[in-house]
Amino acid sequence: MILGYIDPGLGQMIWLSIVSAITGFIFYIKKTRAFIMNFFLKIFGRESKQTPAVTEKSSVEAESKAEVR
Repeated sequence: MILGYIDPGLGQMIWLSIVSAITGFIFYIKKTRAFIMNFFLKIFGRESKQTPAVTEKSSVEAESKAEVR
């Protein structure tokens, strides 16, 4: 018999590896799906659901509007 005894630490390490592999796979699929969806949305001319980054020009405009009030 090759594995007559499995240390409890080894069992915990195996369990942790399985859980982390499943979690990593889920996040990988989620990110890949979002990338593919955004790619096709850009191709067909629709906007992405993500909020655009604030540009310097828009922040300057917002500050100037706040000063006028």
